[in-house]
Formats: sequence, structure tokens, C-alpha cells
Amino acid sequence: MAARRPRGAGVGAAVIAPTALALITTHLPGGTARNRAMGVYSAMSIGGAAVGLMAGGLLTTYLSWRWVMFVNVPIGVLVALIAPRALAHSPRRRGRFDFPGAITSTLGVAALVYGLTSAATSQNGVSHWATPRSSSR
Repeated sequence: MAARRPRGAGVGAAVIAPTALALITTHLPGGTARNRAMGVYSAMSIGGAAVGLMAGGLLTTYLSWRWVMFVNVPIGVLVALIAPRALAHSPRRRGRFDFPGAITSTLGVAALVYGLTSAATSQNGVSHWATPRSSSR
């Protein structure tokens, strides 16, 4: 029996894409700067999709689907090294850390992930969407 591939990468893209576009439209004035940023965003999206499909296919074909989890590690390290040089400094704003909000949102996301993973179809093909752990029935 072939190994099952994880699903859900599209969910992250569905959240990130509108967020990036919202940042572009709210932080850049209309005109040349915004048009250039939208062009770069579009080109990177298309290029990333094409390269991602090919690289993902090669990784899963010759190694395992688990290797796709390590792709973001070198990218994250590279971005962390380049960001201080490439990004402009923003003015500091005074404020306080919302500790109860951070705890509440962390617990909420953890509960959502737990519910979705509990409801997932097991390897023997049984769906767990109707079990008490993952539904309100």
C-alpha cells in the first residue's frame, strides 16, 4: 500500500496570499510603487508555484513525502540572514504584550489542529469525522 501524502498545504497558501496582497495595497501608495510590488508578487507566485511543483515531485519520487517538511528550513535561515539588511527599520511603538490573548489564541489553534488530526481518515480507510472527539454530535 502506498504511503499517504499529507494534505493542507493549500490552506496555508490561501491564508498567506490575501495577507501579502493586503500588505502591499495598504502600505504602498497607488501608482508606480504599488504596480511594481504587485508585478513582483505575481512573478514570484507563478515562479514559486512552478518550481514548487517540480521540486515537490522530485522529492516525493526519489526520497519521501516527509522531505518536503525540510524545504522551509534553509529558506527560513536565508530570510533571517538577509532581512536585517533588506528591510527598512520601522519606528518603535510603545505598547504592552497581550499575554492572555497569546495564550488564548495558542490554545485555540492547538485545539483546531487536534480536532482536524483526530478527524482525519486513518490508514485503514476509516473516517473519524463522526467520533465524539472531533464532532459535536
